[in-house]
Amino acid sequence: MQLFRPYGTSCALIIAIGEYPVRTGYRNLPSAFSQARELEKALRPQGFAVLPLLLDRNATRANIKAAIRMAPAKAGDRLLFYFGGHGDDQLGF
Repeated sequence: MQLFRPYGTSCALIIAIGEYPVRTGYRNLPSAFSQARELEKALRPQGFAVLPLLLDRNATRANIKAAIRMAPAKAGDRLLFYFGGHGDDQLGF
């Protein structure tokens, strides 16, 4: 059976932050890494090129922007962006 593939290339950027400094007031998320790795394992057989995972301290703004720029995606392709961690808003960010 041939799968319908509406996109040329499918890439995934998976980010997970599970450890938070006490000063932030956020609790740690012990399952963040395992969930990210499970998603990676599920996407690969579906034809996704999974970029190197960005975990904890490697999940910086600069590294995320660099990963998006280096993703092998172009017009007509798909980039799945996954973030596992706490969310917050910040005025002026």
